[in-house]
Amino acid sequence: MAADELHPASAEEFARLTRTLVATHVFPDEAQAAAVWAEAPWRILVTAAGEVAVLDRWRDHLGLLAIEALWCAPRSIPTHVRQLVALARERGFAGIVSSAVPVEQRRAYEAGGLRVFETVVTFVLSRRDKRPADPVPEGLTIERANAGDLGVIEALDSQCFEALWRFDRRRLERHLAADRVVLARQGGEPIGYTLTTVGRGDAVLGRLCVAPERRRQGAGRALLGEAVARAFESGCDRVTLCTQTHNRASRSLYRDAGFRETASRLAFLRSG
Repeated sequence: MAADELHPASAEEFARLTRTLVATHVFPDEAQAAAVWAEAPWRILVTAAGEVAVLDRWRDHLGLLAIEALWCAPRSIPTHVRQLVALARERGFAGIVSSAVPVEQRRAYEAGGLRVFETVVTFVLSRRDKRPADPVPEGLTIERANAGDLGVIEALDSQCFEALWRFDRRRLERHLAADRVVLARQGGEPIGYTLTTVGRGDAVLGRLCVAPERRRQGAGRALLGEAVARAFESGCDRVTLCTQTHNRASRSLYRDAGFRETASRLAFLRSG
């Protein structure tokens, strides 16, 4: 086997990786990482040099494979991407999607056969820049979601995002179990939700959506304010998020809430 060839991790290789996979949020806990390795060892790949690739289905309703993580030297990226594209084809997937990678690395992925299809911009809000929250609109309630709200959140997500970005039920179940998901209701009707992941000193706002017919009525600002407030109350020093570079409405909302737009741009690439 060539030194740069990815292969399913052995038991010993996987044992060395487990804590890192959890610490970097590739898996929510060691039990899930172990379950994936046991059931689908081809999803956790390594090289003799210690480079790593982790794969998963991009969305259950789409025939695309996702690169959840690719940890290797920049010069190795094209070689590994070509191997992963071939693996996706062998396993019957229509193509492969990268994780969000710095735009300055996109050429290495393009050399492996992928093409950019979306770019996103990063926003940051530090504790010292937090602004007072806007009043919650009359009749709007914001409460922590639970497993019983899965169907409602899935329906909201489907209304708010196109198929490529829409979360599948499996992913939503994972977030409800591991992260902070908050549901907004107007007069008892579900109209939006947020998803926040809290790490060591940082919170990442991974989702903020409001049903299209309920937008521009204050629900988005209220949901954002609640997510930010709870993040800082939990001890986080900053909140980060990403949004599509062409989404002017979202970028304006985050700026108005005190978020600073950084120079960081990330790209998603795909084959097929």
